[in-house]
Amino acid sequence: MDARPARQDYIATLDLLRLAAALAVVFFHYFFRGPAAGDLADGSFADVAPIAIYGYLG
Repeated sequence: MDARPARQDYIATLDLLRLAAALAVVFFHYFFRGPAAGDLADGSFADVAPIAIYGYLG
């Protein structure tokens, strides 16, 4: 009988998807919610906001 624990499968692609989701949320808060609420960013990012609006899905 082997005393070592069974090796769990590791999926590197899942880590990349998690990173992309986390960055999407950061972009949402900085580029969309910040200017909309007026408390996180001073300027307006009109060219990035149409993309950053979907960051809440991350």
